[in-house]
Amino acid sequence: MVSLTARLVRFYMVWIRRSKTQFLTARNMREHIQARYIRPQSFSPPENLGPSISVERVDVNDWPLYRISSSPFSPKAGDEANRPAMLYCHGGGWVNEIVTPHYKLVAQIARDTGLDVLVPIYPLVPRPAATAVQVVVGLYEIMTQTKQPIVSIGGDSAGGNLAMSRSISCASNRISHPGSDHLF
Repeated sequence: MVSLTARLVRFYMVWIRRSKTQFLTARNMREHIQARYIRPQSFSPPENLGPSISVERVDVNDWPLYRISSSPFSPKAGDEANRPAMLYCHGGGWVNEIVTPHYKLVAQIARDTGLDVLVPIYPLVPRPAATAVQVVVGLYEIMTQTKQPIVSIGGDSAGGNLAMSRSISCASNRISHPGSDHLF
């Protein structure tokens, strides 16, 4: 008789393989991108990121932007200019929207560092405004138009690529940029 653990491992392996089929062929990937375009994913944060976390939407230009704060450090209205922040760009292969694990990571960063974490919702492929140059310019606008000083920029996967591009662009153009980059 097969043990429960063995059955769970087998189920997990089948599930993992099946979840990766969208990347197996160019056709599968095109179909996945088309499906995301027709039925976009929600980018709203989950309702509860923990008792000490507050979430506020503070759009810049046409970009949705979420401020995630840890409550002992949460800014009071009008006090944002005195609170340092991190700009965090989520991963998703340029196609997938931010998901709950990203928000949980961001909430943990806010808890551990005391920084507010600003999470921009950038345009995804195949939208016309989803070119890397347009997104990097949009990140610069967020960095310059937000009231808070950005002391760090970070991201994972495609978001890490955007964060690094933003930092390189700042350095190349001799523009002040955050003191630290966190890419993974």
